[in-house]
Amino acid sequence: MEKEVTVQIGKQGISNNIALDIKNYLKDKKPVTVRLLRSFLGNVDRKAAFEELNGLVGKKGKLIGNTIKYDQKSARIEPTVKITRYEEKEEHKEDSKEE
Repeated sequence: MEKEVTVQIGKQGISNNIALDIKNYLKDKKPVTVRLLRSFLGNVDRKAAFEELNGLVGKKGKLIGNTIKYDQKSARIEPTVKITRYEEKEEHKEDSKEE
């Protein structure tokens, strides 16, 4: 069995390069663990980030806490092409207060 690869996502956020790296590791049949660091999660909902990364990678991973796991058994999904901007938690709270 191949050695597991760990990718950390910090304040730079999710980029196309991260998604391409994950795809390449999966093509090489290496399981990938993606860790969402606190610096990233400060402004982003982890479930939204999970869905976005799944769309970019084209596989359905497993979200466990602040960790996403991908392996060869992960189901394929239709990949998305562009990265959407995440709503910051503070902006979302201000919008709900105005209503």
